[in-house]
Amino acid sequence: MILMDVMFERVVGVDIGKKSVTVCVRTPGPGGGRQGETRTLRTMTRSLELMRDWLVGQGATLAA
Repeated sequence: MILMDVMFERVVGVDIGKKSVTVCVRTPGPGGGRQGETRTLRTMTRSLELMRDWLVGQGATLAA
């Protein structure tokens, strides 16, 4: 089994389209594992503000 060091505790993957953006946040999970949550939002200003608030609340430190 190959073990990898965790370099970033909270990360975000973003897929940006013309009408929607899909975002996945990976955070520490129970028992030292990892957990993820994915949301798809519209690209309208209010939806992007909600996405920002969610990511700040998750403590995300890196997005790609």
